[in-house]
Amino acid sequence: MYSSFFMLLLIIGFNEYNYLLPKHGLLSEHTSRLN
Repeated sequence: MYSSFFMLLLIIGFNEYNYLLPKHGLLSEHTSRLN
């Protein structure tokens, strides 16, 4: 139960962090490829 809750927080936090990154960022380019 705790692990699934932690994964949910990790995904939400990662999405917000990716949103704050510039479009030409290397990480945002890699994550956009995953979506």
